Amino acid sequence: MAGGVREIYRQTVHVFLKYYNTFASIAGLFVFPASASLLISHAIFPSSSQFLNTIQYRFRSLFLAAGFPVTTDFFSLVGLKLSQIIFTFFFTLPFTLTLLLIAKASVISIVCRLQWEPCLSFSLRVYGCLFKTTLCNSMLILAVNAAVFSFLFVVFNTADVFFGSSSTVILILSALGAIVYSIILAHVIVICNLSLVVSAVDNKGGFFPFIKSFFLVRSIPSTALFLAIPANLGLATVEGLFQYRVIKQSYCKNYATNTSLVLESISIIYIHSLLVVLDVLDVIASCLFFNTCTAGIRDKQKANSAASVNQKLQQLV
Repeated sequence: MAGGVREIYRQTVHVFLKYYNTFASIAGLFVFPASASLLISHAIFPSSSQFLNTIQYRFRSLFLAAGFPVTTDFFSLVGLKLSQIIFTFFFTLPFTLTLLLIAKASVISIVCRLQWEPCLSFSLRVYGCLFKTTLCNSMLILAVNAAVFSFLFVVFNTADVFFGSSSTVILILSALGAIVYSIILAHVIVICNLSLVVSAVDNKGGFFPFIKSFFLVRSIPSTALFLAIPANLGLATVEGLFQYRVIKQSYCKNYATNTSLVLESISIIYIHSLLVVLDVLDVIASCLFFNTCTAGIRDKQKANSAASVNQKLQQLV
């Protein structure tokens, strides 16, 4: 497994450096507006107090009705994080469903060597498939979240029946719930990223790419998860840098802006755009992972067919 991950990372870096000018252009033209909207949403989220309080109150009411211990710090943090995710999702949705999909299609075209037609032409041709797949992926992520919280609802209520309101039990269940939720969500996101590659390569949209990606990832799940870690860490680091260097500075200066702060924010947004082209490392790695999986499947099919031929020959002899 480690050798496979190392080889995919090596190929990823090689492809990124080989087509750096193209990827940099994609980041500047298509991804930059999406990155700007994402980072700006983090900046204006704290000031959207009415919206924030409304969503948090809804989540608190939902958790309370489900029997979750809403007074604990864990579920307060979960409510805040889910509120932020919902706000960011709707704020960035126009860019996510337009420019970002075109950028991902362009990267898939380059990495998977689908260059029998111009990159932009390919991106526009498969855009409809990627659009449908993205909508289906969003619904699946929502369904997975609902399923996990339903499972936690059963667990917490069962624990309440047997152990009562024990703080130790609640703490243990909260920690285990967070781990299980993170692992399941990570798997789903990896499959969703790979489904975009499958959708573009097969020129099919909807739920079919997700199902095919699920069976591809199922064969090497640990490899798929390891591929998702670096890009997510990089994006989280840049978002934290934007929070510290731009948002905090603007608040400290009472929203006063200067040229250096504007240039710094543009630089950070562009770095974020490059890293998104490398979530498009996710798409690049997914393309290479897709090639690895399909090559492995072809090898197994050839081995099976060769074995069956040998078996038939032995029967004839």
